[in-house]
Amino acid sequence: IGVDRKTWLTQCHQSLSKSQGLLFLSSMYGIPEKLQGTVDPTTRLNIPKNRYYAELPEMVAELKGCGFSIIEQILPQEHEVIFLARALTN
Repeated sequence: IGVDRKTWLTQCHQSLSKSQGLLFLSSMYGIPEKLQGTVDPTTRLNIPKNRYYAELPEMVAELKGCGFSIIEQILPQEHEVIFLARALTN
């Protein structure tokens, strides 16, 4: 929630950028229909406020903003994404 994902991506980039290492990331995106009513559509937080449902463009922007170049983006099922990204050197 909040800065947690950016903090984690930044730490991943710091550890991988020296070797232009790869990040393999599998995640949900958006709000699945079966969760309607349990997620606030404005804040995109669930009822306990411990899960944020990011949209796909937001996730792409976060990866790029943390210094990753997306090599491949796979959408295996609705609301699921797999990224293969390279950590660019600083």
